[in-house]
Amino acid sequence: MSGLVKISRRGFLRALVAGVGMRILPGLADGTPPSDRGIGGTGITSLPGGGAIGFLGSIQRFGSIYVNGDRISYPADADVRIDGRRRSVRDLMIGQVVKTVAIPQDGRLVTDRITIDSEVVGAIAALDGARMVVLGQTVDLGTTGTSSFVLGERVAISGIRRLDGVIEARLVEPAGNRMDQVVGPAIYRGWLLSIGGVSLFGPDARFDGQRVIVRGRATPRGLMVKTIAIDGLPEGPGVTRLSVEAYVERRGSQLQLGSGIVVNETSASPAPPDDGSPSVVDIDVSRQAAQRAAAIRALRDGQGDLPARLQGVRPGQGAVPQGTPPSGPGGFAGGDGPSGLGSRIQQWRSQNGGGGPGGG
Repeated sequence: MSGLVKISRRGFLRALVAGVGMRILPGLADGTPPSDRGIGGTGITSLPGGGAIGFLGSIQRFGSIYVNGDRISYPADADVRIDGRRRSVRDLMIGQVVKTVAIPQDGRLVTDRITIDSEVVGAIAALDGARMVVLGQTVDLGTTGTSSFVLGERVAISGIRRLDGVIEARLVEPAGNRMDQVVGPAIYRGWLLSIGGVSLFGPDARFDGQRVIVRGRATPRGLMVKTIAIDGLPEGPGVTRLSVEAYVERRGSQLQLGSGIVVNETSASPAPPDDGSPSVVDIDVSRQAAQRAAAIRALRDGQGDLPARLQGVRPGQGAVPQGTPPSGPGGFAGGDGPSGLGSRIQQWRSQNGGGGPGGG
């Protein structure tokens, strides 16, 4: 399949060490490069040796946040970055795709850093029923609806890429003054890089085959790139497992993810679902496993079908699904204040060589 990023064992481990490493094109940086910090959420509740878990998946519901079926707590002053800008926990919304590292503390998972990068931000160039085109990317709106969108409107879309490159939207929201942006596997043909149907003017061939975060200014010819960064996997000191929401296809001894990442798998891992639905891939990145898919499981809590009425719900807004525990300060359910959780995160950092949830 074209556009996939194939990561060797050495390259994968290098990506974990480097995190979401920033690579700014010479002469193009504007002082506000894409964020390189991770964000909170995992998918596993029991860890060997108390290791941290990196998560990549959409917010399913609140009561803390639920990502890939698992609950992650965060303090009220958590470091939240959305499309490269500092935001607060009040800006978290159901459907946003988050990247985070969470640590186990007192029987639960906690983080203090959350990063969200929309898969595409830009003006709607085409709109046809349940599909739209934004910056050359085809977007399937699914349950997000279409009635409130108009041609030319600038939107920010959080979603998961299918194996054919189509973005399955989890959340569509007004883009405001955010810079035009596209995230995905870059392909170099001739003298230009492209992602999906948009040409990227500025970057060179060194980014060929990499999943990148690109920001700039849209023109009729393509995107004039201002910043470009490798979109790494969740990383941080002590990370032993990853939980990744993705469309998955098995090819030989590897799993190909719609995001453009290729993962080795174990012979014991089950086959991906054949009904066209996304999965959660649990990946063992401990030294012993050296990057192996440990399990493939179905999304829980209806993650594959976010009701339209829940799109855009923020913490504490009341439209939380029935049965969700009430959120306390900073998204806690259970009354744990920000200082209490923060001190435990700091303790974990000191025991694991600095960094902490989300790296940095």
